[in-house]
Amino acid sequence: MNKIILIYILISGISLEINGDESSDFPFEAIPRVINGRKAGWGEFPFQIGLYNHQGFSCGGSIITVNGKQLILTAAHCIDKKLDPRFYHVTAGNLFRNTKESTQQWRQVVKFAVHKDYNKDKGHINDIALLRLHKPFAVNYYVSPVSLPPRGEKIGITAVVSGWGITNVIDPTSNALLTATITVWPDSICSAAVPFYDPSAMLCAGSYRGSCKGDSGGPLLDKKTNQLAGVVSYGVEFCTKPNKPGFYVRVSSYIDWIEEQARDL
Repeated sequence: MNKIILIYILISGISLEINGDESSDFPFEAIPRVINGRKAGWGEFPFQIGLYNHQGFSCGGSIITVNGKQLILTAAHCIDKKLDPRFYHVTAGNLFRNTKESTQQWRQVVKFAVHKDYNKDKGHINDIALLRLHKPFAVNYYVSPVSLPPRGEKIGITAVVSGWGITNVIDPTSNALLTATITVWPDSICSAAVPFYDPSAMLCAGSYRGSCKGDSGGPLLDKKTNQLAGVVSYGVEFCTKPNKPGFYVRVSSYIDWIEEQARDL
């Protein structure tokens, strides 16, 4: 009985809607932002990147290395496959999005791979993409890749999210890189909260702190291992309210896909 009450409390009152340029009947918003977080420190998230398109800031992402090749991991919904890859560019090494800093590096995207089975209408399943840049970032204290988890690795109960997304439901995206420590929810409760939840490919976390609009594609770290456990995918409309989780791509389930795509990028 207590478990039933807990699940009801966690999922009751959830109001969801899609957020993006394309219309959809799926009742979720593909998000990007960190809610109720703190400002990140210099060098704290050296793998965090900002993804820009021809219209400006778009999403977050993470620098990774696969078989010696430096790539960017982000969300599929951040990439418009109809656009030439050169419509996108990436920055790293900066804490403030609207300020040009001496530590900042800029790179052009020259090729991307979006998961062929990404489906925004069914829970944003397979919401993952890889980007290749015109040249690798120079690795230093402010810019360096994040470690990927082993295949099938289960995330711990505590995670860390970061991004330049909106800081509440009415404000614009943040100029400062923000971070928050959040709780990973049990798959049983995530599955009860939303349709189309696939625990083999997704995880959910958050509540009063977490990701929201503007953080899409960004990193979710396993606090215990400091490995890249998730990619910010989507969330609920009222991101600042308690018991409203964010949803993430489970990176450990996509190691084979990442390695396969990396060979062709």
